[in-house]
Amino acid sequence: MKCWKCLVLSVNLSIILLFAGCVSDNYQGQSFPPTEQIQILSAATPLDPYWQIIGRGQARGEFSGTSNQDLAHRLRQLGMQHGAEAMIIVGTQVLPAGEVANSANSSFITATDDPDQAGTEQAFSEIIGSSGGTSQHFERIMYADFLRKKIKKIPLEQ
Repeated sequence: MKCWKCLVLSVNLSIILLFAGCVSDNYQGQSFPPTEQIQILSAATPLDPYWQIIGRGQARGEFSGTSNQDLAHRLRQLGMQHGAEAMIIVGTQVLPAGEVANSANSSFITATDDPDQAGTEQAFSEIIGSSGGTSQHFERIMYADFLRKKIKKIPLEQ
């Protein structure tokens, strides 16, 4: 009997470790040669006209095993992979696992200079309350816009 309990505990621990820190990503937009660094721009500051948005990325991970910093790190990697020179974190969301992410959802939190961990936690509490606690797994999602500098067109001499 004691061995059976150890096996069940071991399997449960393995499942928890499998979900902890596992971050997936998604990118939609144009791709360019990879960059080696990416500048983080503030969502609170108007975008300078020499930047152009090349795409949007999403990173998601299991809520209790993934921090906003983990998601931001994955988004930086994703942006550099697609040739972005800068990125703006536009918001975060917490949803029951498997639910379709939607930035129009009331749980979407618009980012400021720093992804709002306290706001994410509050939205999570509201979702738990509205779902009646029926879902046991939740995901933390972060969105970012990726940018490149516009190429100046040099007029041809006539």
